[in-house]
Amino acid sequence: MEAGVRRLFGARRFHLAGQFVSEAVLFSLVALFFGLVLVELLLPVFNKLFLVEFFDRSYRQSLDFPLVLTVTLAVGLLSGIYPAFVFSRIKAFHLQSGYRRFSAYPGLWVRGLLVMVQIFVAVFVSTTAVGMYRQLSYVNEKDPGFDIEQVGLLERAGHLGTKTDSLYEEIGELDVVEDVSRMYFKPGEPVSIMSFSSSDDSSRLFLFEVYPVDSSFFRTIGVSAEQGADYMLGPGDIVINRQAAQMMGDEVIGKRIYTVAREAGDRMEFGICGIVPDMHFSGWKQSLRPAVFIPAGPDENLTSFLVRFKKGEWAQTRQLLRDIWMQSEVGIPFKAVSFQEKNKAFYSEDYRYMSLAWAFAVLVIIIATLGMTGLVSFLLATRQQELYLRKITGFPDFHNIRILFSGFFLFVLLGILMAFPVSRSMLSDWSQAFVVRYEVDYICFIIPALVMLIIAAVLVFFGARRLLEKISLHQF
Repeated sequence: MEAGVRRLFGARRFHLAGQFVSEAVLFSLVALFFGLVLVELLLPVFNKLFLVEFFDRSYRQSLDFPLVLTVTLAVGLLSGIYPAFVFSRIKAFHLQSGYRRFSAYPGLWVRGLLVMVQIFVAVFVSTTAVGMYRQLSYVNEKDPGFDIEQVGLLERAGHLGTKTDSLYEEIGELDVVEDVSRMYFKPGEPVSIMSFSSSDDSSRLFLFEVYPVDSSFFRTIGVSAEQGADYMLGPGDIVINRQAAQMMGDEVIGKRIYTVAREAGDRMEFGICGIVPDMHFSGWKQSLRPAVFIPAGPDENLTSFLVRFKKGEWAQTRQLLRDIWMQSEVGIPFKAVSFQEKNKAFYSEDYRYMSLAWAFAVLVIIIATLGMTGLVSFLLATRQQELYLRKITGFPDFHNIRILFSGFFLFVLLGILMAFPVSRSMLSDWSQAFVVRYEVDYICFIIPALVMLIIAAVLVFFGARRLLEKISLHQF
């Protein structure tokens, strides 16, 4: 409208184009200023929130300001070229003759496609964030095969030296501790894999993970044997997990197995006294393997104490363990973690990516909302006169609103539908890193789609209500 009025009073097209371009460049420079201020204020918050060093304070020295200024000016020029080209070509006789082509649909398809891309990105990122959340919730709720809710680790016990036994006894006497065991492996880290052969068929070889444990290990983690005994009866007795039993065949209790060695003197022989459920100590990013649990020998390296505490008493247990540790004066930092915390730590990088996905989802939803707001305002401004005429000729308000915003919702729906297959492919590729995977369902897609549709409907509702108030019959 402003461009048309100025053209009516003799303004030249060159001057109008210069005004649009200069305004766009000015807005870009103002945006650059506020952007640099926000980076300075929010950078520490983002680094702390997402545990990622996006930049440190030294970024000021490495910032190529001439390049940043050049990019800002280029963005301003590009954003100002379109309105300068479209609106500056309005001629005075168009206004005087009632010609309205210049105001009906200038740039509708360009704006619509841009909004469609914004909605596509918003739904894609939001769907990815929801899918990541559901996958991580799924693996955290997946039963690892032992009582994860009542088990904790007092780490660095291998550095206690001569104080190991006394500290072990003190922990066992705590009221909140139901049982305690020595650990000779670290959950999440590789363990030894050895070749075994059965005494009744020496031609078959079995590769088993080997876990050295003490006699109270299974009682501490709350696991009972499926067959036989869940503790070692003697130095030559071992317990195997379900996968190992399935690999060896039926009736394995009482069988003798021995390690495969080059020389007969290096061979160790064991008797299978029990079968326990499959236990996952390393999170669900590593495959579960056949395993044997052997009595820990005197040469095994102690890694931690495994503590079984009363349900819901981990905070108190941790504090008591800290007190005992400090009183021992071992000179080593205290570190205790529940198995639930340990399990979540296996997915620390995935949680970080999920946090980033949620942050970007909020950001792109806001950007898409601004884009939809602009498109609704554009439709209201360019087709207002047409709706006046439709109202006068007797078309009902619902019909007018439907005609006005049908194209708008078309862009919204296309953006949503395009995001579905891309999001599903992205989530499928990301979840391949997990041994167990949550089956991606439509909930991941429906939630972001509904959010965008609700936002679009709200914008249309308020825009239509404002428009109907303007074109109500009492104004004619």
